[in-house]
Amino acid sequence: MSTKKSRKGRFVISFECLDDWESLLPFMSKVVVVDARANYATNLVEYTGFSDLSEETECHYAAPLYDVKLSRNEEGLVTVKVVKALSTGGTV
Repeated sequence: MSTKKSRKGRFVISFECLDDWESLLPFMSKVVVVDARANYATNLVEYTGFSDLSEETECHYAAPLYDVKLSRNEEGLVTVKVVKALSTGGTV
């Protein structure tokens, strides 16, 4: 059995936030996205990717879901805070 670990994770971004996609570049440039799924019923896109922002997990575990908080200051600068995983991935 492999003991390798990876830094994979899942997160969602609303269609509304994607309208201002340029502001997401600092965050998205830190993620190697390997899957993106749009859900038109919820107006969200779920991304799966690898990033140093994610915690290490066993390779055979599903990617945990992270809460990503986006905020904009008075100058319009967007900051991103990645909150601890909302769910831990089970085995795949």
